[in-house]
Amino acid sequence: MNSSHITLFILLMTLAEYIVFISGLLSLEVTDENRKYQGALIFGTQVLFSIMTFFILIFRVQISRMISNSKKIKLTNFDGLFHWLFLYSGVIAFLALIEHLARHLLGLKSITIIYDSYEALVYIAWALNSGLLLSMMIISTKNAQEPHLSN
Repeated sequence: MNSSHITLFILLMTLAEYIVFISGLLSLEVTDENRKYQGALIFGTQVLFSIMTFFILIFRVQISRMISNSKKIKLTNFDGLFHWLFLYSGVIAFLALIEHLARHLLGLKSITIIYDSYEALVYIAWALNSGLLLSMMIISTKNAQEPHLSN
């Protein structure tokens, strides 16, 4: 139950962000005159979703208890890990937003530290996230099969 809720919350927030971008609510087409606003909206939205997911995962047990009447809802070892990945993602998106604004509002065109490595930095978080989800599923399945190992 705990693993399912963690996975569900991450999936729902990821899908919500994807839907915002794929549906056209935020257009990804950029023209020269709206480049600064478009980039700020894109990075700002990514910051918002990362921070919202961070807080959902911080309060995962309480939220899970509200939507489920199960007495098996408890804090797991993985609850202490996932929110850090979304905090990291939020920080990366925030730094990209600051760098974008510095480049387009202040004319500091030479600042490309985050811009040049944004995809790799985001992929690191998603690789770790996927690895943690897989590890969590393996461990929870193993614990379900061997109840004497779980406390």
